Amino acid sequence: MNCFEILTFYLLGVIIYAMKFKKKIMLRQVAGQNLLIPIGEAVNSVHGIYLLSETAAVIYKALVDGDENDAVNAILDEYDVSSDVALTDVREFIGTMREQGLV
Repeated sequence: MNCFEILTFYLLGVIIYAMKFKKKIMLRQVAGQNLLIPIGEAVNSVHGIYLLSETAAVIYKALVDGDENDAVNAILDEYDVSSDVALTDVREFIGTMREQGLV
């Protein structure tokens, strides 16, 4: 099972060393769910709201002010997984965000 769910989008990740989001999106917890919600002008170009698992939310929070290494370290701090698994999950998340045009 993948560490995250962004609606039904699952893609292979790519290497990225500095995370910059192209679109203005914010993470909010609504009714116990982690949602990425477009704000401002992004509402016109981001089609929908993204549902994140707890793990994906940890990755997203780490990437907002950090990079791939920060996200991997956040996963390692939060979960009992190997660094290889954490790196794979982070890259998969970044790849999905890139495919959606968010990075």
